[in-house]
Amino acid sequence: MNRGSDGSPGAGGGPLSGAVPTARQRSVMLLPYWPGLRSEPALIVSASTLCASIGLLLRHEWARIAFIGILVLGILWNIGGIVLQQWLMSSMLDFQNVRAPPPELAATMQGMMIAIRVFSALFAIGVSVLFGWIIQKLRSPEIAAEFG
Repeated sequence: MNRGSDGSPGAGGGPLSGAVPTARQRSVMLLPYWPGLRSEPALIVSASTLCASIGLLLRHEWARIAFIGILVLGILWNIGGIVLQQWLMSSMLDFQNVRAPPPELAATMQGMMIAIRVFSALFAIGVSVLFGWIIQKLRSPEIAAEFG
């Protein structure tokens, strides 16, 4: 528990201390209060992908363009996810400095964080490359000629 210089609970920068939270703390604190921030956009993107996929099967031009747009959105989402993950993972490593875990635990935790960061970044880059390849194929003249 955080204790201030006077020994009172909550006086060390906790939620009851009256200290102004940082931007990172505010963003994390607000997410539980905006459940729609996570569910409605995902539902909209999923429904749009379903509609565009059915339209692709029926060879509609609007569906080809919409699907390309959804894939571009996916690439941007992956890049943003890499940036956000690196930012959040660095805050987890900062937490180790505050709590001072045993050295062997800190080394293991840091190695695990590096492995997670690298694997996640490689996976997101791989999916983005795959999306780019699909976009390239959908934009090719022979595929575009099938849609009219």
